[in-house]
Amino acid sequence: MSIPPNAIPFGASDEDIALIERSAYDYMEGWFTGDARRMRRALHPQLAKRSLIRDPDTGEPTNELYGSTAELLVRNTADGGESQWSDIPYDPEKGRENFEVKVLEVYRDVAVARIWSRAYVEYLQLGNFGSAGWKIVNSLFAMTEGVAPVAEYRRKDFEFWTVCDSDT
Repeated sequence: MSIPPNAIPFGASDEDIALIERSAYDYMEGWFTGDARRMRRALHPQLAKRSLIRDPDTGEPTNELYGSTAELLVRNTADGGESQWSDIPYDPEKGRENFEVKVLEVYRDVAVARIWSRAYVEYLQLGNFGSAGWKIVNSLFAMTEGVAPVAEYRRKDFEFWTVCDSDT
């Protein structure tokens, strides 16, 4: 089986690539600067954001996920975003140099992108919703090396995560 030529970013229009990147930057820069307008613009209302839960003693993955929603992300971004629960620096002078966004694949109205930052690596799934534009539908992320695992990282009074149990 061969991959269709339009299944990679080079098959997408330059405009689509730029709009996908804009959604990714709105998402990360919105989070790090506390700009809820940009966060809301980047997300589909039914977004699912997830991270694997690791055992705090062994560091091994458990069978659980942390999860968040678009509503919680927007609300917590408006309350200060990253600054309210960590001291990970964001240098506004560097702007987009704080993050690396890579569009990995585009096929028709769906795309996959990756974001690297000082705190996270995130894999985003996006959809093109016509006049509403490219929106992030799903995010699976991990903390980068040297950053505390999510279980240790979050503040108790910061409503962001729910634990998603799995029997499989």
